[in-house]
Amino acid sequence: MTGELKKRALASLSGKWGFAVGLTFLYFVLSGVASYIISMVMSVLYIPVVVLFMGEKESISAGGGLLFGLLFVVMFVALTSISGVLTLGGYKVCLAVSRGNEGKFDDFFSFFAGWQKMVTAFKVTFFVSLYTMLWSLLLVIPGIIKALSYSLTYFVLLDHPEYTVHEAIAESKRLMDGNKWNLFVLGLSFIGWFLLSAITFSISQLWTTPYWAVTFAHFYDKVSDEKQVIAA
Repeated sequence: MTGELKKRALASLSGKWGFAVGLTFLYFVLSGVASYIISMVMSVLYIPVVVLFMGEKESISAGGGLLFGLLFVVMFVALTSISGVLTLGGYKVCLAVSRGNEGKFDDFFSFFAGWQKMVTAFKVTFFVSLYTMLWSLLLVIPGIIKALSYSLTYFVLLDHPEYTVHEAIAESKRLMDGNKWNLFVLGLSFIGWFLLSAITFSISQLWTTPYWAVTFAHFYDKVSDEKQVIAA
């Protein structure tokens, strides 16, 4: 399965590498800029809060602690929302490319269009990350298994926007039943490519990321088709 999916991905990306590399670069830039801006805003707000609620005291007051907590929540929601929006947009483009369509920058930015889409992006990123983290608290292996189980949630939501986030998670678990090992092996086959990014100061990541993402999209379509056949 691994070799077949990678061949399909390369065929899908043929003639589209310029677009894919450009979009990947844009994704990294937007992610980095968003994180930097949010961190800077939090840093700027940190000093006035300390001065206002601590002064010459050695400990911060209850009001200051509450404000710190509020600032943390705002930062967390902002970062999670942006991560979700960019991830869903990126996967939407990869899914289109894997299905033989032209990639569009409009698809990448589609989840910025309206607060409801942004809320969906936040919720899917939050719950998938939360459930994976909770399972990881038990042991590393259960965390990996659950991460694989939830891995198709973004694709499911893109194909079924009528689903709730938890319905999409449940569908991802159904699709990954019996396929977790296949995805694990597929991921291992890209280790060399990701190690190369360390040697090239992440430059090769501009090619490795779309290669992996489009291969992942082909994996989703393959397991979805197989499950439909079995259900029929």
